[in-house]
Amino acid sequence: MSHTRFATLISSLLLVLALAGCSGEPSSGDIEKVVKADVEKVNQQVPESMKTEVHAVKKISCVEAKESAGYNCDVEIDVTAPMVGRNKSVGQIRMVKGSDGWVATR
Repeated sequence: MSHTRFATLISSLLLVLALAGCSGEPSSGDIEKVVKADVEKVNQQVPESMKTEVHAVKKISCVEAKESAGYNCDVEIDVTAPMVGRNKSVGQIRMVKGSDGWVATR
């Protein structure tokens, strides 16, 4: 393979990888990171007996928001919360990519 063809191939692969990294919706890991950070912020403001523990966050699906920027994501969250105990529930989180990464909005 000539040097020119090899360089073209490498450039094409890098472009595909760059576009894949920028494309669209948040990953399950992105959502889990945001949920855990938000819960930790709340936990810092409450007594130890009122803290919530996040066991798992699973992305079910995300669709691009129609009314504004971001994605509406259905997620399953497994938490232990005061007075409720351990509970798994499915809900929706709106995710928007900010300058510092993904954030959940209300």
